[in-house]
Amino acid sequence: FSYLDIDETRGLIWNNEAAVFVAVDELDVRAYAEKIIALNEELSIQTNEAFMTFNAKTFDAGLFTDNKRLSGLNIETSALSLVGMGEGTSEFIVRFEQNEIVTEYSTSGDQSTPMMKKEGLPATELQMLGIKDPILFLGLNLDVKTLLSAASSDPAMAPNIEGITGSLGMTQAEMAELFTGTIVASVSDYQDIFKTDPRVQKETQSMMGPIEDAGEVGDFFKAMLSIEVPITTISMGITNEQKANNMLSMIGMKKQVGADGQEFWAAPGIELVVYAVVKSNHLVITNDYLCAEAIAKEGKLPGKLPADYASKVPNQPFSFWMDFDKSHMPPL
Repeated sequence: FSYLDIDETRGLIWNNEAAVFVAVDELDVRAYAEKIIALNEELSIQTNEAFMTFNAKTFDAGLFTDNKRLSGLNIETSALSLVGMGEGTSEFIVRFEQNEIVTEYSTSGDQSTPMMKKEGLPATELQMLGIKDPILFLGLNLDVKTLLSAASSDPAMAPNIEGITGSLGMTQAEMAELFTGTIVASVSDYQDIFKTDPRVQKETQSMMGPIEDAGEVGDFFKAMLSIEVPITTISMGITNEQKANNMLSMIGMKKQVGADGQEFWAAPGIELVVYAVVKSNHLVITNDYLCAEAIAKEGKLPGKLPADYASKVPNQPFSFWMDFDKSHMPPL
């Protein structure tokens, strides 16, 4: 075997069959690493039936965890039991395919407080952010009530939950009732958003005057306003549109009226370009004025996800998709 010292507690050891990263405390890291790589089959992970079932699946990279042992290591990792990782095992699988990465996540065992629902993302979530050829897509189907209840029972987390619900102007029960737990996020085309955002143009010129006449400052703003950024959109399922609108008003969002009279919300100022739309029982947050305008008018974005996307994530409460086609990326 070969061995690489990283520091006094960590090392990397490998032979023709495997490489093992070892981290220890109050042990001789090299001696322990040699012991690990020399284990016979009877003492190795090959005797773990759950791992061998996982290892027999088709994937390019995978992460397998024994949740009970992992959540019992110390105070920090014991918090994993709050999100359904206190028992059984978890599997995170990655497959590298043509122009994309596809992932799957699953857990097993007795989960008294699961973080995610068992069912996959509803079709309405995929349709809401139906951007054609997204660069990145992420979806979660969380169990909001159980998650909030578990977090509130933890003395270290309870103040954070109280702070969030207080700032939103609602009780924990109202928050659990409002959000369905489905969250999808999509990153698509890179655009010069500042040029397509009338609010930013108006506010910038009201502060600086006509950009063309502002000398060096004008040149600076011209450069800043020409930066291309990815259009990012996040959709969260809600049960009550009026309560969602009241929440946005409570946190200081301002009413915005689109070209066709449709209403949505804008964050005050221009430091952060953030828009929010309440439509079709969804709360959609985006950094693009035109996306907010389109969702406020149509209830969804134009276009659709790649036709083969949905078939790759049947009944998965966690979904991740990424496009590596260079022609879809911005010029450097």
